[in-house]
Amino acid sequence: MKRIIFIAFAFTFGLLSACDRQDVPDKEIGKNKILVIAPLTGPGAALGESSRTGMAMAIEDLDQGGTGKRKLELIFKDSKTDPKTAVSVFASRNLYSDERIVISEMSGVTRALAEPARQAKVLLVATLVGAPQLGGGSPYFVRVNVMS
Repeated sequence: MKRIIFIAFAFTFGLLSACDRQDVPDKEIGKNKILVIAPLTGPGAALGESSRTGMAMAIEDLDQGGTGKRKLELIFKDSKTDPKTAVSVFASRNLYSDERIVISEMSGVTRALAEPARQAKVLLVATLVGAPQLGGGSPYFVRVNVMS
């Protein structure tokens, strides 16, 4: 399971790298914040904790093997495996921050977040989601599920 999460996270990091602005001097490149809305309590807590562990390991690997210029910071918030809670977490994030990527887990939570993310022009990266066509063709939606 950790390998799957690492692959999904590496894909997400690749997306971030592809979106990097080349005209920004190295000294101005700070931490890129990614909001992770995962089930840390409730019925999906085991999956959420496994994901948190895998993502932390991936960050550590990237920091050790990278150039040191680009850093990622993951901000974990608990969805409780509840779509309404997840939408509330998404809506309460700091709208003036640079969190332009949100990782969500579980189909029900992701289904609830797809439209708010599209409206906010925030890239929603859906993991642990088996339902196809959840994003409705939105350019701000990516589903990463190596099991599908």
